[in-house]
Amino acid sequence: MEAILATKDANGYVDGDIVEAFSLNRIRFTHAQTLTSVQHYPLDAVSGLRVPETPLDKLLAVTHKFKYVLNQPGALKVDLVTGDTVELDADFSEFLSRRLENPEHMIFGGSEITHWYGERLPDVSGDTAWDTLESCTDYLREDYSTWPLTDLEKRLFLPISMTGKAVTESGTVDVLLSDPTVDEFRSSLIQIDGEGDDETHTVLARRRFNVPYWDLSATLGIQPNIARTQMTDVRTSDDIPHVDALVEDKEE
Repeated sequence: MEAILATKDANGYVDGDIVEAFSLNRIRFTHAQTLTSVQHYPLDAVSGLRVPETPLDKLLAVTHKFKYVLNQPGALKVDLVTGDTVELDADFSEFLSRRLENPEHMIFGGSEITHWYGERLPDVSGDTAWDTLESCTDYLREDYSTWPLTDLEKRLFLPISMTGKAVTESGTVDVLLSDPTVDEFRSSLIQIDGEGDDETHTVLARRRFNVPYWDLSATLGIQPNIARTQMTDVRTSDDIPHVDALVEDKEE
């Protein structure tokens, strides 16, 4: 897990607040999407279609539920989850014409249209995306394990790494924090009063969780004054601090 911390009281944040948090799953999935963006896979110069069988095409096949294969005048609708196929009799010419007007369209084909995808799957993991990407490129997921931050973001916030821990027979080991757990770390502190129709929600703090990094100089390897005034990035892949040793919950 990575987090960016506020380094001053501003815009509703308190110094040390976890402004944003990123799970490893989210980080790697985002990188997989960036590496296979349409900017990397241009249109065919003659037909204007997206070239098929590229890493982009293959990634879309694992991130979407349906693949539509043009079968004039209709199309075959293939369920990529179940493998079921349905023949559609509709005329797709107008639909395809509108899509092709967008220079970032994802209608694939050579001299003629062959296929496109529909309905993005909601819970595709970063590992699933990378299994596909590593099978058809030289990219390695281990090289894409940090959230891409600009120098400006590193000056405005403090990026840190955190991990979960588990006790095993062989000792304490690091464990990945799940997406729901990581998402909770960027939640607000809410007070709920009343019940049913009378229930009200009051935001007590823009962020519920805080890391007092000024008291953790040795753990994080930083000098607070430098972190507040200069570009600082203490994210690491070795000896990652345990989240429970860093984070304070304002609700407690």
